[in-house]
Amino acid sequence: ASILGLEDKGRIRVGASADLTVIDLEWTRTVDRELIVSRSKNTPLIGLQLTGWPRYVISRGRILVRDGVLVECSG
Repeated sequence: ASILGLEDKGRIRVGASADLTVIDLEWTRTVDRELIVSRSKNTPLIGLQLTGWPRYVISRGRILVRDGVLVECSG
């Protein structure tokens, strides 16, 4: 990051450019089409029970996922 002049990249502080994901390592969910945020709605993961789900996703200070639910799309 410093070679490319991205001094604040990866730092967690006011004014820094940071995207954060908070993972709950004990949260188990079964993947279904309702969980997929994609145009295709297809993935080989459908039906699998997976442990370790994102509780929060924060991008540029905006909460995109809150308690595992997509509340806002970026881009």
